[in-house]
Amino acid sequence: RAVAAWALLLPQSAACGVELASDLHHAAIGAAGRLGPDVQRRVFLHCGDIFATQDEWHQAGVIMVSSIGEDSSQLERFADGLQRVEPGTRVVAVSVPLCANPARAPPGLSLEREALYRTTGGGNTTVFIYRRLAPD
Repeated sequence: RAVAAWALLLPQSAACGVELASDLHHAAIGAAGRLGPDVQRRVFLHCGDIFATQDEWHQAGVIMVSSIGEDSSQLERFADGLQRVEPGTRVVAVSVPLCANPARAPPGLSLEREALYRTTGGGNTTVFIYRRLAPD
């Protein structure tokens, strides 16, 4: 849903989604197929491990992550991969902050904002918005 919404709301952008579960990936392909052709050309969907795409993260201006979970080793691995993105890149973590202490940010990032977000499931969740800092 987030990839389709991004592509619809920002017509000058491309949107890419990486889904580990094949059933959810196929559902995303079906949903993207219902979008207009001009939007479909800007949507890129991949089935696999998000960490296999780390070499491509530098192309993103915004990275949204919603399914890393609360596994501290996965969060640490994700935060480590963010060291490769360009300064100024925004990272939006849905529900789970990228640090054990939600008021902090991983090295090389600053916590810009924490906000409540209304989900499509009808509830609220917290989003944590970070910005990649320029190297010292």
